[in-house]
Order: sequence, then structure tokens, then C-alpha cells
Amino acid sequence: HYYTILSIAMEKAVQYGYCAKNPLEDALRQEKLRRKLFAQVRKQLVKKHLSKPELIAAYAKIVHHLEGGNLEYLGVLIRLLTGLESTIVCALCWKDIIIGTNMDVAWLVITKQLSTNGKETFGLSDIEDYILFPLPAGLHSIIEYYRTLLPSISEENRILDSLLSISHNKAEKVLTPSRLNILTKEILKVYNVEDNIFNLATGDNEFKKINLNKYTGDFIRENFRYWATMEAKLLPAELSYLLRNRIDSTCGRYYCDFQSEVSMAVLATKLSRLESLLLQKEAPITQRESAERIRQYKQEIPSSRGYRQSLSIEITGESPVEFSAHSPKGIFIDSSTVFSKEEA
Repeated sequence: HYYTILSIAMEKAVQYGYCAKNPLEDALRQEKLRRKLFAQVRKQLVKKHLSKPELIAAYAKIVHHLEGGNLEYLGVLIRLLTGLESTIVCALCWKDIIIGTNMDVAWLVITKQLSTNGKETFGLSDIEDYILFPLPAGLHSIIEYYRTLLPSISEENRILDSLLSISHNKAEKVLTPSRLNILTKEILKVYNVEDNIFNLATGDNEFKKINLNKYTGDFIRENFRYWATMEAKLLPAELSYLLRNRIDSTCGRYYCDFQSEVSMAVLATKLSRLESLLLQKEAPITQRESAERIRQYKQEIPSSRGYRQSLSIEITGESPVEFSAHSPKGIFIDSSTVFSKEEA
């Protein structure tokens, strides 16, 4: 800091002809390089994601609040499973949830953000920020469930409502990004917040202290980056797209249509792997059991949370077909004929 101030003064002296060259130019360049290197080392050492037990504990804490009727924590859940910023999550509306027409998938349309006080809506900064974000099946089911808890209003008005509108003193209000940040910090207390000081050598007998448990950036975003890579197994180009970064690979930038319905389905399926980790159970698996003239499909859902599942069966002959399902939490079955030979 002092080098910068003195260097500015010396630059003025050079401009006015009091000296031929700024004697602090080289020193300032070295100081800037040292700061840059220190920032890079600190970024690599500091903790930027939750451990597996911490992540599961954070999820359980959010679910506990939701089951207690505190719908504000739906915003925290969306942040945890998507890495989206509070300003973007709070700006989401019900009309921003799109259901696929050909595949069993839903996604969020990211086009705007809300001011921290919740009073103004703005566009996004870069073209990479305007994306479609796939919803894993579990998160989508939870969102749709809490939609049913909203006050009884017409669908025409509801579609314009904020996804995170909450009741307060018998009135509706939108959850603000500042409030969502407070709730997020509360949930993040599940991980060790005690100072973890590390002395980093920066020169001869010179050291700088780094608090390895104090990340100054967007912790939720970095946590999503880590788990989306390690557990969901997203490819670098896929992760760059969801984090709204510039895609580096030529293939990912020019030849991959990440906004197609097929890509949404693939990404949503991968993100469901992270949900399976949080539920501490295996992902849903369809088992096929066959016997002579009989075929039986058995679907096991690994959670009390709601999941949307689809199954297509080719039926030949005139044998009867039976559907049966059981769930202690309730279930809804809908069947329809997609194609028949008589229509061909």
C-alpha cells in the first residue's frame, strides 16, 4: 500500500520533470508479484468446501427447518444443490421452472438477479450468466411440494410470484438476498469455524499468517464446484457452464448444446448423484425380473422425499397389465398409451 502511494507521487514528479525515472517502479512490480503469489498460495490452502459428514449435516439441518414449516430454508437448499448466488436464487419466479416436453426433466431459467434489499431486479453481467440450470429430481419434487403450501391464489397471479415468497404477518413478501445470506451462514456453522492459522514464508525471515478456515469468496459456489466434480462427476465443460464461467475447451464452447433438453436430462441425472450422497442411500434403480410369459418391473425409491419416475413398457398380445405401488407417504400413478399399432 505504501509502495503504491509513493510510486504515484514519484510518477507525478516524473511528469513534471523533477526526475527522469520512477525509482520505485521495480519495487512496486515486485510487491505486486509477491501479493499475487501469496493470493494464489492462500487460495490453494484455504478450506473452500464442506467435508462429506459436514455436507450431510448441513442438508439434514436444512430439511429439519423445512419440515418445521420454515420455507425460507428452501432458498438455502437451492443454493446448496446448485451453487447459485443469493441474488439469483431470490429472483427466481415460478414461471422460471420449465418442464421438458420429451423427457422427464425440469430446469430453471436464469435471466435476472435481485438487489440485496429485494427492492430492484437487474439483468446479469455477462452472456455466460444467462443459462438453463437443470433441476435434479429430488430438488424439483421438494420445490413442487412447497408450491402446494403457498396461499390459495389464482394460477394467473401465482406464475408471476417469487418462488421464495413467504408469509409474514398474514402478508406475502419476497425473501431478500441479504436474509438468505444470513440463513446460509447459519447452516454453514456445521463445519469447524475455529481459526486455523498457518504461517507462510514470503521472504527472508518474513512470514504472513493465513487463516485456513476463512475463505473470503463465495463458499457455497466453491462447495458446489468441489462436490459437482467429485460426486456428480461433471466434466470440466459441464461444470464451467453451470458455474457460468467461460468454457475453455473448443468442443465444449462450439459443439456442445448445453441448453438442449437432452443435455438438461444428462446434467440433472448427474446432479442426482449428489442428492443420493446427501440421503446416504443409493440412487434409484429399476430392476427387471422376468419369467415365462410374465414380466415384472420393480422400482425402489431410496427416500421418503418425493421423486418423479417414468416407465415405458411395450405390450404385445391381449394379456392384462397390472400396476401397483405402495408408499407410507402417499403416491400418485398416471398411465397413458403413447403409441399403439392400431394408430399406425
